[in-house]
Amino acid sequence: MLWAKSDRGNAEGSWHPLMGHLLDVAACTEVILEREPPKTLELYARDLGLEPAQTKAWVCALAGLHDLGKASPAFQQKWPEGKKRVWEAGLTWAVDPTPPPNDISHSVITEEVLSALLEGRGWHSRAAQNVAAAVGQHHGYRATRQDLDAVVSKEKGKGVWDRVRCELFEAVLEVLKVGEAPKVSIYGGAAFERLAGLTSFADWIGSSLDFQPLGDDLKAYYQRAKEMAADKLNSVFPTHAGMNRSAPVERARAKPVLQPAGCFGIPLGLWMNALRACARM
Repeated sequence: MLWAKSDRGNAEGSWHPLMGHLLDVAACTEVILEREPPKTLELYARDLGLEPAQTKAWVCALAGLHDLGKASPAFQQKWPEGKKRVWEAGLTWAVDPTPPPNDISHSVITEEVLSALLEGRGWHSRAAQNVAAAVGQHHGYRATRQDLDAVVSKEKGKGVWDRVRCELFEAVLEVLKVGEAPKVSIYGGAAFERLAGLTSFADWIGSSLDFQPLGDDLKAYYQRAKEMAADKLNSVFPTHAGMNRSAPVERARAKPVLQPAGCFGIPLGLWMNALRACARM
């Protein structure tokens, strides 16, 4: 569900409820990285050509922006009550998007719109496209050129929709204090795998967090989300005496965790691929 920032009559205050999920996943990403051995963050830092602290900020922000494509007519049409609310908030469209089951996936829209926003923030064009593709793959499927070409105006929306996505984008970057854009010109290979796997895993954890009111203080919300993410990770990967904070990865490396296919199977599989990418370096 999405609200326009100017709509101050809803219970969430002046921000989009979608923002809550973006920050939840960013917070989960940070908690995961903090439980990893230092070598993991060093690899992400090498991928981006940044110092570790700024690297963590950018990686968390990028993972959080994975669902930016939900701010679109293609996604907002799916729930009649939700569609009514976004229309009342001024987020409308003149031409109906492609209806389900042939609708354009929000993950594909994320890839299409995120790359342009990153370029506007100073990212090299090729690297922005690579990063957007890695983040957009959070459901385990890589968009094709045909998929991306289908993201036309009636699907992603324009005008007010562009402003909403830009607002969400800038707000996430502000909360994470990302600083200047990385200067890398390409982001492929193992770097791509690492970001795709981490985003997918963080999205699974973030999607399972209990709802909390967003309010207007996004930084305070983010800190609460980090606490909830830590509790959730502890419940999924219970620790015991003598096991350090990198327990989730150590357990995964020592003994594969078998889960049924579905919402958990894909994220864990991608995260394991990311771990293997780390191990190869």
